[in-house]
This record gives sequence, structure tokens and C-alpha cells, in this order.
Amino acid sequence: MRTCTLGTAAVLLYASIVSTPIHSTPLQLTSPPMRPAPSVPSARVIGAMSVFATAADDTKKNWSRLAESVEAKPFVVDHINFIAQHNLAFVEFYVQLSNSQLSFTRAAKIFQAVYDTDFYIEDLQGNVIQTHAAHDTVRAFTFDETKSASNYRVTLFRSCLQPGEYRLRAIVADRETGKSAEVAQKFFARDFSGESLMVSDLQFSRRIQIDSSAGPFVKHNRLVEPNVLHRYGQFASQLFIYYEIYNLAEPISATAADTGDSVVAPFAASDSFRTHYIIRHENGDEIKQLWKSSRKPGNSCVQSILLPIADLKSGQYTLTVRLFDDASGTYAETSGRFSVAWSLFSFKDKKFEEILEQMRYFASRDELRQLKKLPEEDRQRGLVEFWQRRDPTPATPENELMDEYYRRLAFANRHFRWNGGEGWKSPQGEIYITYGPPDQINRWSDSPMKAANNDWMRPGSSADIFQETYTRLKSRRHFQQRDGSYEVWDYVQLNRRFFFADFRGMGSYELVDPLFINDAWSR
Repeated sequence: MRTCTLGTAAVLLYASIVSTPIHSTPLQLTSPPMRPAPSVPSARVIGAMSVFATAADDTKKNWSRLAESVEAKPFVVDHINFIAQHNLAFVEFYVQLSNSQLSFTRAAKIFQAVYDTDFYIEDLQGNVIQTHAAHDTVRAFTFDETKSASNYRVTLFRSCLQPGEYRLRAIVADRETGKSAEVAQKFFARDFSGESLMVSDLQFSRRIQIDSSAGPFVKHNRLVEPNVLHRYGQFASQLFIYYEIYNLAEPISATAADTGDSVVAPFAASDSFRTHYIIRHENGDEIKQLWKSSRKPGNSCVQSILLPIADLKSGQYTLTVRLFDDASGTYAETSGRFSVAWSLFSFKDKKFEEILEQMRYFASRDELRQLKKLPEEDRQRGLVEFWQRRDPTPATPENELMDEYYRRLAFANRHFRWNGGEGWKSPQGEIYITYGPPDQINRWSDSPMKAANNDWMRPGSSADIFQETYTRLKSRRHFQQRDGSYEVWDYVQLNRRFFFADFRGMGSYELVDPLFINDAWSR
């Protein structure tokens, strides 16, 4: 078992870690990368590592309610299929668990948490095929590290399985509290039998570098640090991919020329194979493609490549890898999904000051002041850390709190006009972003005096109380000589009501009175 815990300088070290050069040419193999079948079906294999911590922080206003309402997943499991001997699938399973899911105790000058992981592979009838077990100790040097959702552990299990569909159950038990959590899901062990050209699953990675050690994450002389969440952007700003190719045709002496396809780069003939990388957005649009020609080192080889993704916007993507063996005229492909979540912090389309301004309904003045003080080279990191500390489900690809905030901001821009400016700056935009959609809205204008309910209106509600509120407000000197359109937003659970008026008839509503539902004046 390998255990490595980074201290308080982990965040500062990250920039140099991810920029480690990658060996992107095929590794020269004299024989196919075949794995032997385990001598016993319940072989116990474990590897562990931990990375990167940031301090926890409180959210602003009622946003903490959203974080509490999102159920955090206890941990995440990912699996990758490779080839093994005797037509078996060699499956690697990765279990990722964050520090925030563990209970730490004081041990001398450090904090320590101990947990056990039990891993069961079952057939679809519930019969246990294999069992694996691991024991791990996590050490942290500061209290903040113990609560960090971005400081995590990755445990590796390996199994050789007959092709088919299985069910896995992973159970993590905290020794301090005795509490346990379970994740169960189905998976396929792929069929690699036959002699046709094949390619393994894609392993999405945080970094890949040459390494001749015997570490748990080293294979074929490469350290492959797994990206279990398949999430990029933020700190993982480079897309590293590892995969293996099987059953390439033996090179022959003949040569061939390009067939005339202008998209395909020139390539060698029978002693080479071509790889086509295609990235598609979740809406189906092809974002980019890359062709690569490689010489055959033998019947099989491994590939690792670094793909540029700095220009990808936030969203879900599919990477497809297509292989063409010109000697045999065969073709194979594999695909995998990944996500990017950094476009909110890209300075290509927005200035840093504009990004901070849009955070004013969420971040405190002190937080914004600290972000403004950051030097230019640390600004993106500062924004990333700000939102990472608030991610209610760090074990998932999404940051629900951040996504909801910017969803509200985008909604405000679309629906709330404000003197020709952006809707998020309007009074209605501020209330919507801060408190979310109202439970009900009533609208009316002076001529005629008629309430109009929109889609948010609750069934069976009455406009009488809003007309009474309107009458009382009109009695005030400020409103006596002004006609316009009005809206009342009602937040029942928050016990809040907001009264907006458009005196110019241009669709720009001012906040004229924030009212409490239980205020006697408004009844």
C-alpha cells in the first residue's frame, strides 16, 4: 500500500505537478501488454494517494440552505477495462473518498482518520464472485485539511473477469464512528477475445509521466494518476488520456500513399497506424479533431496523449478515439465522457473585475476584497478555490451550488430588463439570484386594475391581499402621482414579500418596498 499525504503547501505545489512533461509517443513493447489471471479470485490489491486541500468557508445569505439540500454522495467508483490472458478482462476499479466524509482524531501533532473498504463483485443473481478488502489511514496536518472536500483518497482494486455484466458493491466504514456508506452499480467486463483490432477503455487522467517504479498507479513504465470524476477545468486543466491497443497487423514491406482524403495527415503505410481523436459536445456538435500517425512497436502498444482543452466551454463532452490499421484495413474505436467546468473563470470573454462583480450577491465584501488583491497569475486559482470550498458534493463532477448561482444569473439576464443593461444588475435580478424563484407572483397595472398570475402562481391563491398592499402604497405621497405596472413576489417559506413597480412603462421594475408577510402593515 502506498500512502502519501500532502501538507499545507499542497495547493502551491499543484501548478508544478500538472505541468510535468508527458511521454506522448507509443511505448516500445516487444510483446502484447497481457495481464496474467490472478492465482486466487479474491486477491487483495490496494493503492492510495491524497492530494490538495483548501479551507472550508460559510456561504452568504440563504445560499447555505441550497448546500444543505443537496445530498452528498459518500464516494465515487470508476472502472477501466483492459485485456488479460485467457480471454479475460482485466478491470481496474478506483474508489475516491474525500476527507470531508471521514472522522479525524488528534494524534500527537497531526490529525488521523482510519477507514476500511470492502469491495464485492457479484453476478446479476447476487452471487459473490470476488471480494477485495483494504485498510487505509489518512493523516492531515491542519484542521482545515480534515474538513476539506477537495483533499481526497483514491484506492485501486484489480480483478480478472470473464466477459459479461456484473454488479459491484463498495462499502467504506469509518473506524472512529463505526458508520459506513455503500455504493452499488452495474458494470461490464469487456470481451477481448478474437484476433481483430481492439482498443481498451479510455482512462481519463490528471497527469501521466514516465515512471519505472512499482507503484500502484504505474503501468508499462508510466505513472497514470486517475481522474476518477472525469472532471477538468479548475485545477485539472489538461486532458491526459491513457489507453491500450491490441492485435495490430504485422508490418509488411509494401508502402502506401495518402488516398486523397484532405483531412488525413500524411502517414507511413503498413508499419504505421492512424488515430483520429474527436471531441463532441453533449449537444452532438463536433468541437475539434486531431489526427496522429504512429509507428507500430509490435502487435500491441500503449498510448498516452495530452489533448488541448483550454478553449472548451463548460459542459459535458465525449472523446472518441478511432484507430485505423492500414496493413489489415481494420478499424476500431472507443469513447468516454468527461466534463469541463472552468468557463466561468475564463478571462477570454470576461474581465476579472466583471467576474467579481457578478459574485457580489454571494460573496462577502471581505472575500471580494481578498480576491481583488490577488496578483494576475493567481486570480483563476483564487476563483476556483472560492467555489470548491462550497461544493456540496465534491465527489461528483458538478458543483451544484455554483451551477445554481450562475443558472439564476443567466435567468435574470434573460427575463429582467434594466435600463438597457444586464438583467442580473436589476432589483428583480438581485432578489431572484439571492432568494431563487418566488413561490408566487402577482402582476397588475393601474389601468385596468387587474391581477395577472404567471406560471409561478400557486393554485388557489388570491390577489386581494396584493390589491390591499397596492392601495396602501398608493396612499403614500411618493406614489400618488405615479401610474405604472406592479409585481409582488411572495416567498412563503422565507416569510418575505417584495413589491416592484415599473413607473416608466419600459419593463424595468424598481424595488419599492420589501415587505414581511407577517408585518401587520401589509395585512
